[in-house]
Amino acid sequence: MKKMIFPAAIMLAAFTLTSCEQEGNDAVEKVVTFEGPTWSALIDSPQYGGKLLYGNLLDNGYSYSGFETNTYVWTDAETKLASGGLLNTYGSYSFMCGGIALSNYVMADYSEASYLSQLSVSATPINGTNFCVVFGNGEPGSLPYLYFSDGSEHVVKSMSVVPTAYLLNVLKNGDGYGTAAIAAGQYVEIAAYGYDANGQMVKETSFRLADGQNIVTNWTNFDLSSLGKINKLELCVTGNVTNDWGFAEPAYFAFDNVVVVFDE
Repeated sequence: MKKMIFPAAIMLAAFTLTSCEQEGNDAVEKVVTFEGPTWSALIDSPQYGGKLLYGNLLDNGYSYSGFETNTYVWTDAETKLASGGLLNTYGSYSFMCGGIALSNYVMADYSEASYLSQLSVSATPINGTNFCVVFGNGEPGSLPYLYFSDGSEHVVKSMSVVPTAYLLNVLKNGDGYGTAAIAAGQYVEIAAYGYDANGQMVKETSFRLADGQNIVTNWTNFDLSSLGKINKLELCVTGNVTNDWGFAEPAYFAFDNVVVVFDE
């Protein structure tokens, strides 16, 4: 199979805001906002099957080559916050296996959203145009992740999160195949797992995206500070909506404005 090979790492100088932390601590908060042309260059087109996230379409007309090496990775130059890139669950690195992708796609009418619009949100971006989309579900140790590339540990204080348009559509309306609109007693949430610099999980937390038809539809703060100082942050979508194959909802959410605390 022919493979598309890109540079092994893309170093990015993100637009980063800083402010002094309260409580009298000698610390500053830096916010990674994913704005600027170098971030925008990581936005794939089309949203499903693009060459940055999937490689080349194969001769069978429906599957993609993926990548032999993990090429879709980035590091924010100021904070050293980095993406673990794409996963390789099925033998090659591809977004179909899970990962974190840059996006600027907005689809206000989420009722038409499907896997073909997997990088879209229905909420207006909160600053500029860019944000990240996570696709992932599974057990800790095998999930999409962020980490500090210099080996340091910091408090990741928070990020702004929202369901993607595709997830929102299925939560509200079902998928038309077997998953109905989310009902009372069912929930979908983001799970976050913090790891220290030695690779040991130290703590986990979660954020409820949907509790029955009580569904988050706008960008909302996800407080991650309870994880403490960490080097790595795994993220996924999970919940109690299942079928014979496991979790039955589209395992996508979007995040922006990652706040990192630095001791000074």
